[in-house]
Amino acid sequence: MKHLAYVCLGLPVSFVVLSFAIGGPVNAAAFIFITVVCTAGSSLALWIPMWWGIGLFLCKVVLLLRGPDLAGEMRNSAGSPSRNREELALTNYVRLARVSGMDQVEIKRRLRETGWPDAKIDGALSTDDRPGDE
Repeated sequence: MKHLAYVCLGLPVSFVVLSFAIGGPVNAAAFIFITVVCTAGSSLALWIPMWWGIGLFLCKVVLLLRGPDLAGEMRNSAGSPSRNREELALTNYVRLARVSGMDQVEIKRRLRETGWPDAKIDGALSTDDRPGDE
């Protein structure tokens, strides 16, 4: 499913670039249509990987722009994917709670009530203590 999302993201981006390059969206649509029809669809072997690559590139750029901490967590994390998602969700919750003005004691109390172990809570509270975030 993620691969289809890359293609769906890459197609409109390449269409816009192609529109600027050959004189408008009508010309771009005609160019893509003619290349697909005249080659009996075999040009899709070029178009689809290109759209996928553009989509993948854009997703990586967005991930890097969201912050080195998030990109690093996703690249360097070990363990099962569900565990990584849980830890990321916990860290994000702590960030949002702090932004909304909740103090550390209240955050800890709420997380304990929902069943989070103290070690994970303390880990999330300490990793979110970065200077410049507030």
